[in-house]
Amino acid sequence: DFDPNKDMVNYEDMLEIDKWAMLKLNQLVDKSISAYEAYEFHTLYNATLNFCIVDMSNFYLDILKSRLYTEKADSKERRSAQTAMYLILSAMVKLLAPVLAYTAEEIWKFMPHLDSEDAESVMFASIPEVDSKFDNKDLEEKWNKIIDIRADVNKALELARNEKVIGKSLDAEITVFAKGDNLDLLKSMEKELAEIFITSKVSLDSLDNAGDAIKGEEVAVKVEASKFEKCGRCWVHSETVGTIEGFDGIC
Repeated sequence: DFDPNKDMVNYEDMLEIDKWAMLKLNQLVDKSISAYEAYEFHTLYNATLNFCIVDMSNFYLDILKSRLYTEKADSKERRSAQTAMYLILSAMVKLLAPVLAYTAEEIWKFMPHLDSEDAESVMFASIPEVDSKFDNKDLEEKWNKIIDIRADVNKALELARNEKVIGKSLDAEITVFAKGDNLDLLKSMEKELAEIFITSKVSLDSLDNAGDAIKGEEVAVKVEASKFEKCGRCWVHSETVGTIEGFDGIC
């Protein structure tokens, strides 16, 4: 349902995690162009693979799914996600066209296009350029730290899953114990943490109170099964499930 000519969100209005995705895309564009100029196709291959698996699949797209499926169709939150994904797709198909010509052409025929583009063939499109507005060192450092903390959370969730405490991560309510800058960072984005960690609830506490919580590299994590009913739409366990008249089973 996304039309880039009408539904694109300006960079300044995008959600912060979507801005992070643009930052990572910008780095991919930079590496790819440098690799082409040096005829180092293995560098292009490795940069693309790392972007798709580490940055996108393991982190960004994993978090993004809920927002795409459950937010109001034309909300800023959903359009921001779609804008990021469209810009990523558009850049990647052009970057890969010289080495994956037939695949790129097939993608090009199925994806939406800006009115300013020649939609006939990806071969008529220009290679994307690095965009300085996407560079943000402070943003990168912040989200690198969040990714490190998320790795600790994921380890704790996996242990809880192995011990049959939870099934899926959304079955869990977690408490994250941190100190110093880590605690300050987590408190500054407390409302977003459940979405980032893909759990139903996140509470924060001082590392001094961690007790027998699972210790990680950055934080300690306690995992408990949620006692609330699961929403049939977003799969989050919430005390608000069934509280809306006429809409039993959803939060």
